[in-house]
Amino acid sequence: MTDNTRLVVNMIARDVRMVFNIILSFYSTRIVFDALGQSDYGIYMLVAGIVSLLTFLSNAMATTTQRHLAYSIGSGNADRTSVIFDNSCILQWIIGLSFAIVMPCFTNLIFDTQFLNIVPEKITEAKYVYILALVSIIATFVTTPYKAVLTAHENIVYLSIIDIADGVLKLCLVFLLYFFDSNRLPLYAGIMASITILHFFALSIYCQIHYKESSIIPSLRNWRWSIQKTLLGFATWALYSSVCVILRTQGISILLNRTYGAIINAAFGIATQVLSAVISISAALIDAIAPQIIKAEGAGNRDKMLFLSEAASKYSFLLLSIIVVPLCWEMPEVLKLWLDDVPQHTTLFCRVILISSLIDQLTTGLGTANIAIGKIRNFSLLIYTVKLMAVPALWFCLSKGYGITVAMASYAVFEAISAMARIPFMVRLAGLKATSYINNVFIKTLFPLAIQNAVCYLVCTNASPFILRFIATGILSASAG
Repeated sequence: MTDNTRLVVNMIARDVRMVFNIILSFYSTRIVFDALGQSDYGIYMLVAGIVSLLTFLSNAMATTTQRHLAYSIGSGNADRTSVIFDNSCILQWIIGLSFAIVMPCFTNLIFDTQFLNIVPEKITEAKYVYILALVSIIATFVTTPYKAVLTAHENIVYLSIIDIADGVLKLCLVFLLYFFDSNRLPLYAGIMASITILHFFALSIYCQIHYKESSIIPSLRNWRWSIQKTLLGFATWALYSSVCVILRTQGISILLNRTYGAIINAAFGIATQVLSAVISISAALIDAIAPQIIKAEGAGNRDKMLFLSEAASKYSFLLLSIIVVPLCWEMPEVLKLWLDDVPQHTTLFCRVILISSLIDQLTTGLGTANIAIGKIRNFSLLIYTVKLMAVPALWFCLSKGYGITVAMASYAVFEAISAMARIPFMVRLAGLKATSYINNVFIKTLFPLAIQNAVCYLVCTNASPFILRFIATGILSASAG
């Protein structure tokens, strides 16, 4: 299979997964939201969100393992590929076991000191959610190397199948919540933990069968300090990037919670759910093309690497805009159709977060190019520190009484600054031609974006009912994109 054919197959697989997961995610969220209620749903999003701070380690190691595996495959070094996998697995097991021992010790500190604004009668259930969410995170840690192997080998088809199966299983199991009159919150957390564990076995067993460098139990004989040093050095700065993103999200969640209470966390949680579902559109392209970008750099073909990175930015922006533009125009009606009881400010949160993500797509391919080159320290310090500055900016706005609208606007501003900062950085690091990049990405996406907004404006102000209007804006937006 040629690179182009594989890219098309992977894109189709990811798009099919994306469609299924958006439908399944939106519907299962509606069921969970209805079964738990605003308060319990807000508590779950807050508590599980705090535990998910640990996913920055998993994300860092996933990026590190995938980069070094793909780079090694591109350079044709099969022996090093096996060593990288085993060393990555060993690190992930150590990390997972360490947190399994340490994190339960913080339970009382988090929940018995009123650090979180949770009503006393829900504290016990929140503690169960905390422990079960921790189980989910640990399972994610040990699954990461296998996901990296599949991605490095560009086997997106199997990953997509497993992700769709996860979504179907989650939807089926959440209906169990209606059979219980109490303890629905810890039950839901237990369902999520069980699905994560099954995900680990589905990936690890498949990889052991199909890829010679992988195994369920890594070989200690392949331990190499030189490899560990390389992985840890790269992972440290990938870790910093992930920490900044997660601290930004959870920092905003905690600030909103302490200012307005748990119910507003339901609104912010719904917005992040919407982003997670929608961003999979552009992620489908990035995930499909990233191994080819890294392999091109591993083979010493810098021009091809930059060309692929430029294409990734342009097409990921266009793909995302097809959904984001009509969705933002019709957000109030979409939320009413989706949820019976829409929390206050949900429309604002959804629009700001989606538009910010769309801006970020304009240069997202340059982030992948930086990972391919491997010199990520200064890139991480510049780009992701700027992203994190959204938290103190939001705190300042709220503390001065400017309101949520102004506070969330500051979030979008810092996201735009970090996106634009990638261009001069890669000009210096990789020899990127800024003028060519602006012409090929910014200019060529500007006209389709303007047409999409014009079409949505005309349809939304002149057509009804909502369902037909939304279908029309979606089809016309896709045609313009």
